[in-house]
Amino acid sequence: MVRIARALGVSGDFGRELDSLADVVGFGVSPAFMLYMMSLDHYGWLGYVPLLVFSVLGGFQIGTIQHYDRRSTWLFPRDCLFLQQGCMAATYVLSGVRIPDVALMLAMIFVGYLMVSNVHHPDFKGKGSDPMQPIAVGITVGCGVFCLLMDYRSWPVLIFVLYAVYGISNTIINNIRK
Repeated sequence: MVRIARALGVSGDFGRELDSLADVVGFGVSPAFMLYMMSLDHYGWLGYVPLLVFSVLGGFQIGTIQHYDRRSTWLFPRDCLFLQQGCMAATYVLSGVRIPDVALMLAMIFVGYLMVSNVHHPDFKGKGSDPMQPIAVGITVGCGVFCLLMDYRSWPVLIFVLYAVYGISNTIINNIRK
């Protein structure tokens, strides 16, 4: 939609902000609410805490992108990270994979933190800010194999989780080597 608006010459600040709001609702609030209704509704107000953290930190992340580059609404991988985390939450709900409720609450808060942290995720174009570390690839593959052996039905969610695992491990290894 952004490219169409630019091609027609009708893009502007209002459209950019509306697009960001749609991203926050579509990839932040909606998946978090699905997680809440699926597993956390019986916790009452305590179940809302991870939902709010996930959604609010996603909104901060989108706002940070808008602050850094007012000319573009699509910055990879920072913008994509928010979309990826929202898709991971929605895929978890739809896949039938289940983890304990407390682990789900902590995972939602951790994933929300990842959206605003300094963890660098791969951009798959070879132009990322961090060099790709073979050890990080090995850690990611090892985690993937272990999780698949534990529950082979977890593969839809595992795709998104391994992207985050690679980003975290590659960032840590690159920080150690600096």
